Amino acid sequence: MSENFLCVIREVYEGCSTTIHSVEGETAEIPIRSRVKQGCPLSPIIFNLAMEPLLQVISNDTDGFNLHGERVSVLAYADDLVLTADDPENLQHILDATSRAADWMGLRFNAKKCASLHIDVSKRDSVQATWFQIQGEPIIPLAEGQAYRHLGTPTGFCVRQTPEDTIQEILLDATKIDASLLAPWQKINALNTFLIPRISFVLRGSAVAKVPLGKADKIVRQLVKKWLFLPQRASDELVYITHRHGGANVPRMGDLCDIAVITHAFCLLTCPNAMVRNMAANTLHVGAVLWMANLDGTVATSLCCGPTLAMPRVAWGSASAAAGSGVRSARSWESWCHRSGPMTTPLSPRTPGACWRGP
Repeated sequence: MSENFLCVIREVYEGCSTTIHSVEGETAEIPIRSRVKQGCPLSPIIFNLAMEPLLQVISNDTDGFNLHGERVSVLAYADDLVLTADDPENLQHILDATSRAADWMGLRFNAKKCASLHIDVSKRDSVQATWFQIQGEPIIPLAEGQAYRHLGTPTGFCVRQTPEDTIQEILLDATKIDASLLAPWQKINALNTFLIPRISFVLRGSAVAKVPLGKADKIVRQLVKKWLFLPQRASDELVYITHRHGGANVPRMGDLCDIAVITHAFCLLTCPNAMVRNMAANTLHVGAVLWMANLDGTVATSLCCGPTLAMPRVAWGSASAAAGSGVRSARSWESWCHRSGPMTTPLSPRTPGACWRGP
């Protein structure tokens, strides 16, 4: 980058400050000394320029996890990174390369916010207590049943991915909306605009149980009927049908779960990136073969998953790293094969052409 470009960036950020409006008035100026500006269109560009060298170093590494003929060493989503490897030595090699690149860029990983997970399915105790290091600091290994929250989803080995905390937070905020002085239509609008989208994001990458969602739907349904001054024995359809048909247009969380699985699978199978598209198709094929052969989950795991995978999470100025296992990907696809049939049955009347024809 030219010096002129760097000078422009410095001038934009030097001497920046902000204020906060409170009930007592406006606070004094608060200097901004770290991170990028929130809401500034230049911020994502600066973030991408800062992260790209780190991603290039990791992607160009020959080590990684072999998934159906494709070598995967890093998965990136915003400031969350996942490093993958076939064995502990290769994973540590990738972490060392990441550490050197981060040192050169001025990034520092927060090892206390990091976690590692080493799985070897060839051993009786699949989860191995292997310690890794990032920038000289130890990364705490996860044990079986322990979870690391990655993109809002509990991730680990033999971990329930149902976001119980997220569901409870949504219900708590719904009760706060109920106790507020908002008009009934404003309460329904707040529910649809601010609360329901929270669970929609988590459903895209999690294997969520339907029972907690059903209980949450029941509580939301009772609140909406109360806001509409309806008796609880009134038809539930008044809560779910669209506004133009006289309803509250509140989506069922259970339906959102089904839709998220189908749409996420479709996006992967039709992804413009050939590597992602091929891996999705090959993984689906393996899961479908195992499903059709009525093999149990132990065999599916041993055939679909490699021994070691790693995940790091990186943030500008203060970065964190994590390590994980390929079990989640394989089980997700196998689960998708099992669940797609019954999912598309209730969706087909509302979505023409949505039917399961088998792999």
